[in-house]
Amino acid sequence: MQTAELLKEYLKACEEQNPNEVYLVLADSFGSTAYNETRLQLERLGISERATVYTGVSLPMLVQLYDEDEAAGDLEAWKQLQNLLRQAA
Repeated sequence: MQTAELLKEYLKACEEQNPNEVYLVLADSFGSTAYNETRLQLERLGISERATVYTGVSLPMLVQLYDEDEAAGDLEAWKQLQNLLRQAA
């Protein structure tokens, strides 16, 4: 199965389990395959208005986030971060 199909199946499964969920997607760069496929699938599934795709994210940035904030592993902390990022957009 290709990456686009896996992404589509993953998003569909998320929607089935949590139909009102808000999504935060992190991609490496604007215009990359990951960014483009994600935006396309979000549009096709009709959930793009509940999703934010941020670019310029790297694995070292995420590792640093975990190292600096012990609460980052907590789902509630991630939801708060998501709200802050959405407000900043």
